[in-house]
Amino acid sequence: ASVTGSTSGMGTGGSVIVNADNVTVATDGSAGAGLVATTSGTGTGGNVEINALNVDVEGDGSIAVTTSGDGNGGTATINATDFDITGGASVTGSTSGMGTGGSVIVNADNVTVATDGSAGAGLVAATSGVGNGGTVEINAIDVDVEGDGSISGNTTGAGQGGNVNIVGGALTVSGLGAVSVATLGAGNGGVATINATNVSVGDNGKISGESGQIGRSSGATGT
Repeated sequence: ASVTGSTSGMGTGGSVIVNADNVTVATDGSAGAGLVATTSGTGTGGNVEINALNVDVEGDGSIAVTTSGDGNGGTATINATDFDITGGASVTGSTSGMGTGGSVIVNADNVTVATDGSAGAGLVAATSGVGNGGTVEINAIDVDVEGDGSISGNTTGAGQGGNVNIVGGALTVSGLGAVSVATLGAGNGGVATINATNVSVGDNGKISGESGQIGRSSGATGT
């Protein structure tokens, strides 16, 4: 199933807005399923906005703002008390065209990222085209990245990879969890910026900037 706002022309895409106490996104991972705002034309993509007490993205659930054309992607904004993403679920801002990729913003008291390490899972800002990646921004009191959880900005194309910005009281990265910006293409990697009172990296968790191909990794910074 899907709830979609899209444009394939010059106009701005429609937006998807959900206001509820509890929101669960547990779609099956099929193409286009989930809460989606896309553009394949010159118009700016629409936005996805969720306002809730509890937001769970699980299974292969998907929230995505994407562009495959010249238009810039929209923004997925989640405002919640508790936000959890698990399994193979994803919240993604991406571009495969010339437009700048969509961005993901999470404003919550508690954020848990415990996805399973499958391709594309987690909170992702990515580009596989000429356009630059968007940004994953998290504003929270506590951010836990655990299991194989992933918060990432990456590029496999010519565009600069997405950025990751985390502002919070405490960031904990454990298990095989990762906060990363990476390039596997010609584009330079993005920047991971962490402003937190306490940062804890345990087990095999990592905060990293990586380069696997021609592009240069821009790295991670923290205060």
